[in-house]
Amino acid sequence: MKHFTLLAIALTAGMSLQAQNFVNVRFTSQMQGGTYQVLDSVKVMNLTRGWEEMLYYPDTALQMTNSTGIEEIQTQGNALLQNIPNPFKASTEVSIRLQAPENISLVLYDMSGKQCAAYSAFLTAGKHGFSLRVGAAQAYVLSLQSSEGTQSITVLASESGSAFQISYTNYIAQADEKPIQKAHTDKEFQTGDNMKFIGYTTYDSTKRTHQLSVSQGGADADYTFQFAIGYAVGDVYYDESGAAEGIVCWIADTVFSDSGKYYGLYGKIISMDESDEGLMFATINRSTNSYDSVDGRVNTALQMALRSDTSTYLYKDRIEAAKWCTDKGKGWYFPAKCEMIVVFENRYLINAALQQNGGDVLEINDNFNVYWTSTEKEGGKYAYTVFVFNDTVKIAYSEFYADFFVRAMKWFNEPED
Repeated sequence: MKHFTLLAIALTAGMSLQAQNFVNVRFTSQMQGGTYQVLDSVKVMNLTRGWEEMLYYPDTALQMTNSTGIEEIQTQGNALLQNIPNPFKASTEVSIRLQAPENISLVLYDMSGKQCAAYSAFLTAGKHGFSLRVGAAQAYVLSLQSSEGTQSITVLASESGSAFQISYTNYIAQADEKPIQKAHTDKEFQTGDNMKFIGYTTYDSTKRTHQLSVSQGGADADYTFQFAIGYAVGDVYYDESGAAEGIVCWIADTVFSDSGKYYGLYGKIISMDESDEGLMFATINRSTNSYDSVDGRVNTALQMALRSDTSTYLYKDRIEAAKWCTDKGKGWYFPAKCEMIVVFENRYLINAALQQNGGDVLEINDNFNVYWTSTEKEGGKYAYTVFVFNDTVKIAYSEFYADFFVRAMKWFNEPED
């Protein structure tokens, strides 16, 4: 039997679909480990069109009007739902929804049209889950063939697996599915728009946030947010608006560990950005008496008090480094020596997260890109700095009026006394 070409697949799918001008996106969530978790809210952002909508519990779905008029999958018919995440590493989960009992086939093709794996069975009405495994890292087309025709999605494997396989995993009867509250937006949407979804939940009295970025197809889709029970060094910490606020650089407790990686509920984050140019620590030969090497909040309070002091402390405006940190908002401070050492010891994890989320990476190379800490060296003239040389973290001290980089720090989820 000859292999289908991708064009043939697309034409077959197109002839069998019925027109509609709206798409439903549905959201659920779970905690690390797979337990169901109630969503507080979801922010839906269309990055292509520049609009956003907020859904609040119990709304768990949004209906978007598709302005293209393209032939799309019928909302109330059978549906092949997009896998999450996509791209995936060697294996992923997909699901289908059937309106009535019938024979179905799931077929996986590579981009040349060669069939790689297939599954056929008579299935009852409801939602059915499948595990999809691939043998090579590349793009594929997964097609559902049913009485309503052929529906297809594109899946992308970023890592190779050991074999190709489509296997049945679970079934949710229609009567058992949770009712879905639905909101609607009249803002413009077109097939292929780049979307970002931000899910919010409350777990163990603390806020959790997770983001998904997708190229939204013309068919209905289900998305699941995966919330972390704890945070690990290198994780992004999001503020209440869903914006990346900082990168976790230290955790103060350990709620569990997985494969040598430790997770905690609270700790410290380092800022996404840094000073664009060098800043001064204090004024020439004028001690700030900020000697704490562990808690930069103590040092920052002393330095900021000098800026607002009415005494004869000279050139208070030159205490720039501390001000840059506190200007970021409530809770931000100028990190102490030991705190900055921890940041640089975790520089690879932190820089990877900064790079992925549009932050300013820590400048770490042998050109001596130096960062201030808020810890003064006793004697009233120098403060400690941190830099990297030969891939090794180094501590030195410099005169107050030198211009060096500054990074801000903040506690996240710090427990109350």
